[in-house]
Parts: sequence; C-alpha cells; structure tokens
Amino acid sequence: SFSPSAYPPRPICFKPFPNNPLDNNCTPGEIPLNWFNMSEFMCGKVSACLGDEFKRFDVSKTSRSPAFDLALVTRVTDVSDLEYGKFFNVDINPSKGTMIA
Repeated sequence: SFSPSAYPPRPICFKPFPNNPLDNNCTPGEIPLNWFNMSEFMCGKVSACLGDEFKRFDVSKTSRSPAFDLALVTRVTDVSDLEYGKFFNVDINPSKGTMIA
C-alpha cells in the first residue's frame, strides 16, 4: 500500500525472523500476521493487515501506533474469541478476544 512520492522507497533491510516459516504468508487477515502485516497496520492500509472487512478504516487519520502490549509485536500467531456485532460502528467488539503474539 505504498503511496509513491518524488523519492523511491528504501529497501526492506530488516526481517526479524529470517527463514522462519511463520513469516512466509503475508496474506491480509490470515493468521499468523507477520512483521509485514504489522508494518501495514502501522504505516499503510489497515485492510492490508487485517483483511478486506477493514477497508473502511484505510483512510482513517487516527493513530495506528500499537498501544501498550502490542508496541513491539512483530508477529501475531493466534486470535480467538472475537465477538462480532454492531459496536461503535465497527463489526468486532474491541473489548473481547484473545491475541497471542
């Protein structure tokens, strides 16, 4: 989801877990979410991390910096117990669920 400017992007020069099979799949919304997905969440499009159901947040100007316990996460290996419904105009209740990173 890179938005081009007058300057070319820098090459990716850091991969936290080289040759780890958990880092081979970068498909948005598929677990595990790896360092590439987490970078998209922080600096790119939310849907490029979490999947198409989150496209409406791609243009959000709110902070996407992961907070507290997610600040240094480079991989999410499991997400469970999500509660779907109408919660503050989002489909997932932000107070429910478990994430293993």
